[in-house]
Formats: sequence, C-alpha cells, structure tokens
Amino acid sequence: MATNMNNFIEYSLIFITVPSLEEARTIAKTLVEERLVSSVTTIPSVISTFKFQDKIEEYSETQIIVKTRSNLFEKLTDRVKQLHSAILPEIIKVRVSEMPPDLMMWVQDQML
Repeated sequence: MATNMNNFIEYSLIFITVPSLEEARTIAKTLVEERLVSSVTTIPSVISTFKFQDKIEEYSETQIIVKTRSNLFEKLTDRVKQLHSAILPEIIKVRVSEMPPDLMMWVQDQML
C-alpha cells in the first residue's frame, strides 16, 4: 500500500542524460558512493533530439534516473556538473508524490 509523502521527507527522481554508458557508470557509482542518492537506474540507449545554438541535434545517449531526497538536489547537481562532460548537462528533478513505506525507509537509509 502506498503512503502519501506529505507527512514525510520529500523525495525526487532526477533524470540525467549522459553522452556514454561509461560516463553514466562513473556518475552513478560516484553518486551512490558519496550517498547523494539511494540508487541509480541506467538506460543504455536513448535518442535525444533538441535545438542547440540554432541547430537541430540528435544524439544516442544514456539516461540515468536517480532516487534521492529533494533537499540534496543542489549538492547532487553540483557533483554531476563536476563529473559530466557536457557544456550544459540535462538534470531534471521530478518530485515523488507516493511510494510504499518499506521502499521509502530503504531509500532514506541509503543517503546522507
């Protein structure tokens, strides 16, 4: 049974697009080792299409999705920017409205 998160610490999923699987693994391991996230899901092959400097770009990239506390977003973003090779890394935060209580406890126990 899911629990409403309004009575608890706020959690987020952070979506980060990375140029390569190797770089994604480095970022994932660093964030877990430094306890800025509870876990990282890596999706090895996504296609990103966007306009940058007036040119349409299309790249095969790796998507990572991390579970973290919302109050760690700034620290996590700073760390990802240190590790990421892109000029403007895509880092998007989505707040989690609900999750099962046992998962919530596990997520909490994994972070600072």
